[in-house]
Amino acid sequence: MSFLPSSGRLIANPLLATQVQWPVFQYAGKDYWQMLTPRWLSMQGLSNEDFVQNSGHVIPLYYANQGEIRGDLRKTIIKELEIFRDGKNTAMDAMLEFSAEEEDAFFYDLEKIQDGSFSSNGFVIGNSNDFRRRNDGLAFEITVHQKATQALEKIRITTAGRGSAPLAQLEIVDPSGNVLPACYRRKDDDQVWELTLCEPWLGDSFTIRCKSRQSLYKLLEVPAKLEERLKKVPFLDRNFYFRQKTPYLKKNNIDRASIAKMHSKFPDTFIGQIVGEVESNFFQKLNNPMRFREQLVEQASIVSTYNRTIEEAEASLRAWWKQYIDFFGELGAMSGGMTAAQYFYEWGVPLAMAGSLNEAPWSNNRTIFSFTRSGARQYGKPWAAYQTSYALGASASSRLTEEEALKLVTPDRPWSDGLDFGLAPSAFKRCQYIAYYSGTSFQLFETDPMGLAVENKENKQWALTQNGEAVKDMYRWSRTEAGKRGSFYAPILFLADYYHGNWEWKHASEWKIWYMYPYQDADYMFHHVTRAFDPFPGHDYGGEGWPLMKDKGWSLVNSRLGDIYDLYFANPPSGVVTLEELLKYPLAMLLGNVRFSEELLANMQNYVEKGGTLVLNAAQHQSFLSDAKFIGAELADEWIDIDNMKVRKVKNITGEVMAGDASMPLIIKNRYGQGQVIFMTPYFLLDMKNKKQPLPWLEDFLLRLQAELCPVQVSGNIHFLFNKMDGANWKLVLLNHRGVYKHPMRTKEYFFPEYAATVSIEAPPGTKAKEVRLNEKITQEGNVFTLNVPAGEIAVVDLEVPDFTAAPLSNAEITRKGGFFEEFNANHGLLLKSDFTEQRNDGLIVDESGRQNHGKLIDGLKAVDGALHFAADGAFALYYLKVPKTPLYEGTIECWVRPDSSLAENKQMVMTNEWIKVGMDNGRWYASFYDFAKSDSITGPQVEFDQWTHLAFTWNRNVAEFYVNGEKITRESGPLFHINALDGISDSNVRLFLGTHHHIRADLFKGQIDAVRYYGHYFDKKAMVHKY
Repeated sequence: MSFLPSSGRLIANPLLATQVQWPVFQYAGKDYWQMLTPRWLSMQGLSNEDFVQNSGHVIPLYYANQGEIRGDLRKTIIKELEIFRDGKNTAMDAMLEFSAEEEDAFFYDLEKIQDGSFSSNGFVIGNSNDFRRRNDGLAFEITVHQKATQALEKIRITTAGRGSAPLAQLEIVDPSGNVLPACYRRKDDDQVWELTLCEPWLGDSFTIRCKSRQSLYKLLEVPAKLEERLKKVPFLDRNFYFRQKTPYLKKNNIDRASIAKMHSKFPDTFIGQIVGEVESNFFQKLNNPMRFREQLVEQASIVSTYNRTIEEAEASLRAWWKQYIDFFGELGAMSGGMTAAQYFYEWGVPLAMAGSLNEAPWSNNRTIFSFTRSGARQYGKPWAAYQTSYALGASASSRLTEEEALKLVTPDRPWSDGLDFGLAPSAFKRCQYIAYYSGTSFQLFETDPMGLAVENKENKQWALTQNGEAVKDMYRWSRTEAGKRGSFYAPILFLADYYHGNWEWKHASEWKIWYMYPYQDADYMFHHVTRAFDPFPGHDYGGEGWPLMKDKGWSLVNSRLGDIYDLYFANPPSGVVTLEELLKYPLAMLLGNVRFSEELLANMQNYVEKGGTLVLNAAQHQSFLSDAKFIGAELADEWIDIDNMKVRKVKNITGEVMAGDASMPLIIKNRYGQGQVIFMTPYFLLDMKNKKQPLPWLEDFLLRLQAELCPVQVSGNIHFLFNKMDGANWKLVLLNHRGVYKHPMRTKEYFFPEYAATVSIEAPPGTKAKEVRLNEKITQEGNVFTLNVPAGEIAVVDLEVPDFTAAPLSNAEITRKGGFFEEFNANHGLLLKSDFTEQRNDGLIVDESGRQNHGKLIDGLKAVDGALHFAADGAFALYYLKVPKTPLYEGTIECWVRPDSSLAENKQMVMTNEWIKVGMDNGRWYASFYDFAKSDSITGPQVEFDQWTHLAFTWNRNVAEFYVNGEKITRESGPLFHINALDGISDSNVRLFLGTHHHIRADLFKGQIDAVRYYGHYFDKKAMVHKY
C-alpha cells in the first residue's frame, strides 16, 4: 500500500497567494527600523555611523511617585503641626497621642512636629510588606490634649515634599466624634494644609484625622536633549517599569493623563510601552512555586494558581494581562521565547514582539518568528523581533574579555558573560535576516549596547563587536536596492483551535500544552506538522551538544520545508476565521482538534466552493465528515490498524484516491465547487505506537504541497523563504545554519567550509536567477540552477519567474479587532447591519456589514435622520439575505424602535423573518415563533411610547429568548423551546420584514426603527446586556 500521493495535483488553485496585498506599516517614512539605545549617540568612534544616526530608539521610561523615581510611598514626613488659639501657635504646650487604622503602622520622632522648627521632622510610616496595601494611603489620628483657656481657631500641618506622601484628607473631630465645620486651604502641592474652623471651638481635647495620599505614579517625560530627535524617529520602552507589579496597584495609582501626554507629544513616533516576557513569567511561577513563592502569592491575588482546564488557563493569563490594560491603557507585549504572540493580538495589543530563545538544541526560533508574524497578519498589526544573545547560561557583554570572564567561573557559578559570548554572531545575524524578510517592523537587541560595542579603555573609542558588526551588516543590506524586501510569501494557512496552547518548546518526558496539561492525541498532530517546518533537535536530542551544533545547528536548523505557512486561530473570541481571511490562501489545513460552530463550518465549505483547498483529517469535526459530497466518501464507524496507524474505514468513495487503495484509502481528493478537499483517513496522522514520533511519510506529504505552491523547487540542506516582489519577480532567501561552532563561553566562532550547502533551484522555463548578496556564482543546466551557500551564511537570489501569478480570490482589508471578549463579540456572525445613515435614490437600504445584503424601501418608506419612519400606511422594508448555510440553527435579530403613541392600542409588527415575529399587542411587547413543528409566544413589559427601546430575539438549536432593553423576558411556564431551526427552514431564502407581516399587510407599524442587525449566531444573557 502506498502512503504517498499519486502524481495528480492536490491543490485546486495553487497561485492564489501570489498577488495578495498585505499591509505595510510605515513609521517616519520607513517600514524597517533597528532600535538602539540613545547611548550610541555619544559613543566616540561609532556615533556618526549611518546605522546609528538612522536608528530608532529604545528609551527607558520611568514613573515618578511624588517627584521621585521610586516604588511605593507609605511614608509621610511631618515637618510641623501648628495649633492656633487667639492667633498664636500653642502646639508646643500640647500633649499628642498618635494612632493609626493599621496596627502595624510605625511612628518615629513625632515629638519634633511640635518643636517650632521646620528643619526637624517626624515620620508616620505604613507597612509596605503587604503588597495589597503597598500603594494605599495611610489613615492616622493625632489626638491633642491641651488645657484650653482660648478657643481653637485653626490648625496647620506642613509636610515634606519629595519622598513624602502628602495628606489627602484632614479633619478635626471633637470628643463626641463630631466633625467640626472648617474651611480648607492647601498649597505647595498639598504640603501645607490649613483648616480654619467656621466657628471657634473651646475644648481641652480634640482629634485630627489624617489620611496620606495614595501612591500616584506619573510617567516622566523623555530627556529634553532627545525630544527633537524622538519627534523624527520611532521609539519605545521595552523594560516596562511595572512589569509583574500589577498586584501592588489599583487603577487610581496611575496617572493616565501623563501616558496620554506622551502619546500626544509624539503622535507619529511613540510606539508605546512593551511588557516583557508576559506569559513565560506567568507560567514560570505556576511551575516553580517554591522558587517564585512570593511572586506567586501576589499573582494569586488576581488569578487562580491552579487551573483545572485549558479554558481556565487561558482565562487566567487573559485576566493577568487585562490588569495591565486596565491600569495603563494600550500596551505592547513581548513573548518570553514562546509562541504566544497571537493570544496578545487577540487581546488587543497594537504590537507583539517575538522574543527569540536561548541558543540551545531545544529552542525553536523559526517557529517563534512564524507564529508572531501569523498573529500580526490575522489581526492586521505590526510586529517586532527581540534578539537575545544567550547560549545556555552565557550571553554577550564587552565588559569582560574572555580571559577576565573565565577567571570568574567556579563550580557554583559555571556561567559568565563576556566579549561575544553566548550566541554565535553568525546565528545572531541570521536571526535578523529571518525577521527582516518575514516582515518585522522593528528589530531590538537585549545586549544593546554592551553586547554590540566594546570600549577601548585607553583612548575611550568604541568599536563594534562581532555581534555589532552583524547589526551593521543587516542595516547596510536593508538600505541597498538589492536588499529591498517584498511581501512574505505564505501560501499555506494552518488553522488551530483557539485553546491549542502549544507553546512549550523544552519538552520533558511528558509533553504538555499550556505548560501544564498533558498532550492529547490532537496536540501531537499540531506538533508534528509545525515541527516538520522547524526540525530543531529538541530537548531529547541525545549525545553531545557541541558536535550537534556543527552538524545540524541548535536553535536554527535547515529543513526540506521552507517557511511558507501562516497559522491562524480558527475560532477566537473575536470571531471565527472569515471567508475573506481564508480566501487569501490557496490551501488551508486544520491542525489538531478544532471546535466548530455553524458559522465556521459554513465559512470552510464556502472557502472550498469558491476555489480553496482544505485538508481535513478523519479524527476532526463530525459535521464535515458526515457530508459525503464534501469529503468524497461515506464514513464507516470502524477504525482499522495499519502499519502503526489507526485508519478510518470509508465506503462509497466518489473522490479520487491519492494514497492507499480503494479498499483502504489514506488520502482522498474530492472536487467541491471550484475547490478541493484533501481528506486523510489516518487518525490525527499519528504513529499509534509512538505518538511522539511523526509518521515517516508526513514530511513527504507536506513536500508535495510545497512543490505545487512555490514558484521554484528548492532542494539541498538549507533553510529558505520567499518574498514576492512586483510583477514576476521574487526573492529567495537561503540560510545555511550548518558548519558553525562556538562555545557559549568563548569569543571566537569557527566555520567549517565542508558544510557549505549545494542548493538546486528547479524553475519553470524562462526563469532568470541571480545571487545578489554574496555574489555567489549560479550555474544553470536546463531548468535547474545551482549555487553554494557557505557555512553560517545567507544568500539572496533574485528570481524572475514567468507565469507563476494569479489574482487572489480576496484582497479585502483586514478588519479583525482584538480585545477582551469575556462577554461577547458584538459582530459574531453578522449577516446584516443597517443604520440608515447612507441615503440612496434607488430605493435600496445599504447593508453596512459588507455582505451586500441590501434591503428595499417599499411603497414610499423613507429614512430620515438615520432612522426608518413608518406611518402605518402600508409602506415597509424588506431584506433578502444571502447566508453561508441554511437552515439557521442559531441566530439573532435586533433593532432599536420608537413607537408612536398615536396608535397605542393597535397590534403592530416591528420585525419578522417569517418564522419569528417581534412586535407589540395590547400595549405590551411580545415575540412569537413557528417552526413547522410547534409555535409559542412570550409577552414582555409595557410599551413606552415615543421612547427608544432595544428589542432582540436570539435562538440556538433548541432554546429561543426574547430581550427588551437588555432584560431577558421570562414566564412561569419556562423558556421558549423550539424543535426546528427558526430561519431558512422550507427553502434557502432568509428574509427580514420591517413594519408589517411577511404575507399580508397587516398590523402595520407606526414610529421609527433604527440599528437593524441580523446575525447567524446566538448571544447569551451577558452578551445581550452588553449589546444594549
